[in-house]
Amino acid sequence: IGDYCDGFSIHPYNVALQPESDEAKSDVYDIVALMEKYGLSHKELVFSEYGWTSSVNYISDETQANYTVRGACEYQDVVDHIYWYNLQEKTTGTMSDAELHFGMIRGWQNVEIPYEPKPVFLALSNYNRLMTGSKKVGEISHSNENVHINLFNNENGTNTIVAWAQEGNIRTALDTGLEKVTLCDLYGNETVISTNNGVVDLTLTPEPVYITGTNLNNAKEAEATINIMQDEVTAVEEDTAFITGKVSNKNSKIEVICPDNIEVSKISQIGQDGSFRVDLKTGADGKDKE
Repeated sequence: IGDYCDGFSIHPYNVALQPESDEAKSDVYDIVALMEKYGLSHKELVFSEYGWTSSVNYISDETQANYTVRGACEYQDVVDHIYWYNLQEKTTGTMSDAELHFGMIRGWQNVEIPYEPKPVFLALSNYNRLMTGSKKVGEISHSNENVHINLFNNENGTNTIVAWAQEGNIRTALDTGLEKVTLCDLYGNETVISTNNGVVDLTLTPEPVYITGTNLNNAKEAEATINIMQDEVTAVEEDTAFITGKVSNKNSKIEVICPDNIEVSKISQIGQDGSFRVDLKTGADGKDKE
């Protein structure tokens, strides 16, 4: 049959599974192995439908965005085309609740804001902006199997790393070998940061983060140069909170980037043991922040 077709189309839905799970990957790589067995690796492999539903019985809108980008990274070097299912949520008909919520934007009925973009719409738009034309080099090894660090070659000669943790918050570091890199979150907010002798400290979560630099081909896991003691801090409007940490180099400079409506009120000097404290204050004109 392979001699009489242009390629192969599959629908590798695993709406209850993370894209990196062995069960989810086997559905795809078993097909790849079958194509190789019969000498059909030169044929195109297409995901003509792929995606996750953010139905209340499955995953949240934010997790849908995370999984979509992670799935794109996982199979970028395996599949020729991915067609995401689907653009707009369905609002009519007798289909299940799960079927209603695959969309990237809201529907036009029974919603607060018709056609409102969901997080996955913004996340995939940013992925396309950064990764169109990029080629996956492979995965950078890490001592924690929960951490995934994917390296890509970009069309303009630079490299991008896309990294995340499958579960929880994991503090780690990468030796990039560069003085500066650009850090970009899932939704396109970019920050140019100076490294610590090439090392970038990261707290990886299930939400992917992008690191772009002139040459990251030799990037590797490194020992963290900074350790934050709290995973999260909660504060309400006009409240104060603080975070504490420790750095390996007492000559380091502590810089803090805050979201809207949070400001740094004080950064302590670094102590003899490398410890420091950052005091934060929330504004009075916005929503509660964490």
